[in-house]
Order: sequence, then C-alpha cells, then structure tokens
Amino acid sequence: MEVVAIATDSPEEVLARLERYAAWVRASREPSPRHEVLTVVARGSAWVWPMLSATTVVFAFAYLNPVPAIVVVGSLCTGGVVAMTRRVPFSLAWTLGVVVGAVLVAAAQ
Repeated sequence: MEVVAIATDSPEEVLARLERYAAWVRASREPSPRHEVLTVVARGSAWVWPMLSATTVVFAFAYLNPVPAIVVVGSLCTGGVVAMTRRVPFSLAWTLGVVVGAVLVAAAQ
C-alpha cells in the first residue's frame, strides 16, 4: 500500500486513493473460512475436554480397583491444576470435568 501524501494531488487522485484504501480495509475485515472453522473447533473443544475428563474418571472407577482409580483421578486433577497455573487453554474445563466425574461416581455409590 502506498503511503504518499503530496499537497499538489488533485481531488480525484485523493478520492481514488481513499477508495483503494476503503476496499483494502473491507477485504481485510471479512472473516475467512479458516477463521470460521477455528472458531467452531474452539467452541466445540470447550465442551469436549470436560466431557473427556469426566468420562475418564467414571471409567476409571468402573473398571479399576478403588486405589488405582483414586490415583488416576488424583493425577488428572493435579495435571489440570498445574495446567491452570501455567494458563493452558481449557485447563479449567478439564479440572471441572474431573470434579464433575468424581461427583457422579460418588453419587452413584
């Protein structure tokens, strides 16, 4: 994009330069299909991570003895808390999923 401002430009030249700039701004603001896909993936993963962690907790208690299941749940929760301190995306959702899964298991027993 040219950045030239000359005081001797005619009004038509200034208007043409302004129209080119306006077209460039409009083209840069249109969302691309890739941006829309990434938005859908980000919103979907906000639901997938807690569901995955809660399912892991439920299956751990369903198929393992109590002590190994508690170790699995403790490691999942510890990993989520460490990830939250490092500000990893969706780590809060992961940890809340572990807690919800533990509550579901406790309510079922």
